[in-house]
Amino acid sequence: MDISVVKSGVAPGGPDYDFEVKLLICWMLAKITKPMTVEHMIEALVSEQFVNYFEFTGAVTDLIVEGQLVEVEKDQLFRNLQPNPSFFSPTAPYAARRTGYYTLSSENKKHVLLLEHTLPLSLREKVYASATAVLLKANRESGNTATVRRNGDAWAVDISVNDMGSDLLRLSMYAPTPEIADFMKENFLNDPAFFYKGIIALLSGDPDQLKSIEPTPDENYYR
Repeated sequence: MDISVVKSGVAPGGPDYDFEVKLLICWMLAKITKPMTVEHMIEALVSEQFVNYFEFTGAVTDLIVEGQLVEVEKDQLFRNLQPNPSFFSPTAPYAARRTGYYTLSSENKKHVLLLEHTLPLSLREKVYASATAVLLKANRESGNTATVRRNGDAWAVDISVNDMGSDLLRLSMYAPTPEIADFMKENFLNDPAFFYKGIIALLSGDPDQLKSIEPTPDENYYR
């Protein structure tokens, strides 16, 4: 018999049973079609309050141990992406320490999609949108970094654009407040390619190029 899950920290409409938590994790991986780390899954599901952290950790651990989630090699989409060292601490639960990328076998995917109707449509739509946003953010940050540091009475935003292990651009900018510095950092990470093309247009002495530069379409990050 299925056991009711802990509902603390879960928004209305979340799974009611352990089986549904596992199904939601597997469904997300089946629909998103891209490998995800445990950290990605937590950001997509727990941070958005679709499932409880403790229920998620237990469910994903069972799925890994049972072989329903298959660990795969990191591909080019996620090159150079490093896990958060504080999150993957030695005291964290087993599943939370894993830094590998997981997906479903084609056979498991078929079974999961046959059962998807047991999950509310509104929940599936929200989870899919959340997972897509998490992977898009991860891909945009892969090979591109932005950090904020205190420098006297100001804050410095250090950014770098990297491709295939080589730095294409390194730049430090200053902001009067940490809020503005964080805003600059997030704007860069939202579309590093757009920022880089703008810098090149200015430095090449042809600012008219800026008029033709368009933000990078999200789908370009999944090719």
